[in-house]
Amino acid sequence: MNRTAKLLQAWSLVATVTAVLAGISLGADNPGTTGSDATVDTASELTPESLGMPRTSIGFINDRIIRLFNGRGAISIRDKSLTGLQDPVFPPIEVRDYHFQLALREQESKVLIQDVVPDVYEQMVRTFEGPHPLGLNFQTEGAPFVMLVQQARWQPASYFRSGTFHKQFNGHWVSFGIETRTLVSAEADEVYQEVRIRNREPQPLVLTVSAEQSAPRLALTIPGEKPVTPAPVTHPDAFTLASDQVKITVVNDLEQRTADGWAWTIPAQGEQTAHFAIIFQRAEAPAPALFAPDIAQRMERADRALRERLRWASETLPRVSTASAPINALYNRCLLSVLECRWMRENFITRPFYAVGSWTFTIPWDTSYVSEMLSILDPAGLRETFLTFVRADLLRSSYIPWNGKASDYTYSYDTFARMRILQDYLRQTGDMAFLDHVEGGTTIFEWMKRMGREVIKRHARPDGLLDFGPNSSNSIELRTDGYQHVIAGTNGVAVGYFRQVAEWCRARRDPEADQFELWANRLQQSINEKLWNEEAGWFDSLYPDGSRQQVWTYHIFDVLDAGFLTETQQRRLIAHLNEGEF
Repeated sequence: MNRTAKLLQAWSLVATVTAVLAGISLGADNPGTTGSDATVDTASELTPESLGMPRTSIGFINDRIIRLFNGRGAISIRDKSLTGLQDPVFPPIEVRDYHFQLALREQESKVLIQDVVPDVYEQMVRTFEGPHPLGLNFQTEGAPFVMLVQQARWQPASYFRSGTFHKQFNGHWVSFGIETRTLVSAEADEVYQEVRIRNREPQPLVLTVSAEQSAPRLALTIPGEKPVTPAPVTHPDAFTLASDQVKITVVNDLEQRTADGWAWTIPAQGEQTAHFAIIFQRAEAPAPALFAPDIAQRMERADRALRERLRWASETLPRVSTASAPINALYNRCLLSVLECRWMRENFITRPFYAVGSWTFTIPWDTSYVSEMLSILDPAGLRETFLTFVRADLLRSSYIPWNGKASDYTYSYDTFARMRILQDYLRQTGDMAFLDHVEGGTTIFEWMKRMGREVIKRHARPDGLLDFGPNSSNSIELRTDGYQHVIAGTNGVAVGYFRQVAEWCRARRDPEADQFELWANRLQQSINEKLWNEEAGWFDSLYPDGSRQQVWTYHIFDVLDAGFLTETQQRRLIAHLNEGEF
């Protein structure tokens, strides 16, 4: 599962374990209570500043992971640079190896000052050829002159960088400080860059600013459709990168423009700010005007949209404050993680579309770890997400891309994940009529019965246990064997699934109630008799030949709220949550 889902699962586990130990709920009836040291902090509010952190505090070495997202599109930064960006995602435009940075040609000395430290660094790592990145600006023959980054700070949708350039060329000093802010639009397929330069010298700093763009290919990425090979990438002019499928244009609010870029003069010992917009379009779209005097206003709207989204979450969800700062930070990061998955694009099958992190697919398994939160934050969006799973065929597909053209791959856990999503929605909204909603000619209630019967048909053994086969990737992406065949996590949540369907059947006087209750009881008995390891205080996996495997995975903690464990079993499972044990 991806990093976002793991973070959200971690919070779900914290909440479940706390509830087991303290006998409390994180639902709307008791918002924000997480133990005796907890208080509800209604005054605090999520802001970009409170969620931000310096680059030096971010553990990701791969800078592609440091993503800026504002609801409809994303871009990644290039580390070690002042203006470098890469990998835009504005579906169907996703350009994996797109690179952008600005370059400054100082007109007095005719020196080109670039922002290519990441390029030099990556070449050295790959080939150990070319100039060494630590030797740049030492006037080594053939090496570029570069701006040097000093500080960088990430915030949701924004990235702030500051740096310097200070060199003498034939008695002429070129010395300036530079600050940049990158911000992603919430209303258009655009990325903005604000550049502020402070000239340290007693004479004007005369520059030609150019946009350096590159990509090995520019192709549309449309799930479920056979890709069409694009024409070679070209530079129609100094401001545009294009193929016959995609074009990327850089515009600016500087009025003076040459064939090579924009003319920009910073007064003696003065400071000026310019704004750039990188615009991503299909090739046939009308080209934007290269002079765009309103970019600063577009950035204000983008920042306002971000703050409004954070404020909405702050006002809608419980605000939790505990005596533990790390737990408080984890909770806030989990809230942000949900918002970072919430896409609002007019070409997606639903608005909002809750994706799996940066991957523009929605998957029941991952969604189930945030469904309790979404049932409070956005119950209508969660309801539509559940219907998206139904429309894609609950028995056939787990991966549903942004355009709805789903594949035939399924996770065994998804049946039970859909139940968890549905239960969270019904619990928070009380909308029991949703079970009678008809989708694809069948009510939601009948869909849930159909899935339960299919689980028995495909996986049930005579003793009631469910054997999910030898493919561990269909059960959990553990990337090793051992957690296969009869596994406790999925068998445990199946007990709760069958019991819930039986309860709904009884409420409707449906004769299948007894059958679902029988499946639940038989499964519960066999799990305790055949999978529980009393010595280890853990559940084993059972293989068809009778052999057992003990695998330490937090997947098993999903059975904590399945409703059939004894208090002793619950506490022995939780006792394994120790530093270094997992």
